[in-house]
Amino acid sequence: MERRQFLAASIATSAAALAGNAAAQAPAGREFYQMRRYNLMSGPQLKLTENYLGDALIPALGRMGMGPVGAFKLDFGQDTPAYYVIIPGPSPDALATLDLHLGKDDDFLKVAAPFWNATAAAPAYQRIEISLLAAFEGWPKLTPPASSATKGKRIFQLRTYESPSNGDHVR
Repeated sequence: MERRQFLAASIATSAAALAGNAAAQAPAGREFYQMRRYNLMSGPQLKLTENYLGDALIPALGRMGMGPVGAFKLDFGQDTPAYYVIIPGPSPDALATLDLHLGKDDDFLKVAAPFWNATAAAPAYQRIEISLLAAFEGWPKLTPPASSATKGKRIFQLRTYESPSNGDHVR
């Protein structure tokens, strides 16, 4: 089996297992999210990634019916510079196979080419970390403020919560 076929089969199998568990546990209408963290180095990677997100990825996700997409730039602190991208989706499967679908979108591939086809001598990023998340039970869908519809690009605070135990997490 070729590496690409193996990776595609592995992703699809993992997504199917997640979708089965999520369907049994998640209430109807609950969103799932793919959170991507692009670890970068200062210099050309910043502009290349910003162009990729704004001109290629987010418009392609909109064509796929996924949104609203949140993009967050980290300039200060540990492990910076970095971008976080939060992509809402209808199912774990849709998010787990997202890159496979993007790879079939000719408009996306044309605009994303400088980022997707970067060489090892001039890489587009240092590392991409991807997490699959589920919406909170009490807040099942991503809801941006009404003002964001009229004011264009906005900067929001990205919060992460950590718990010392599963019991605290559930509470």
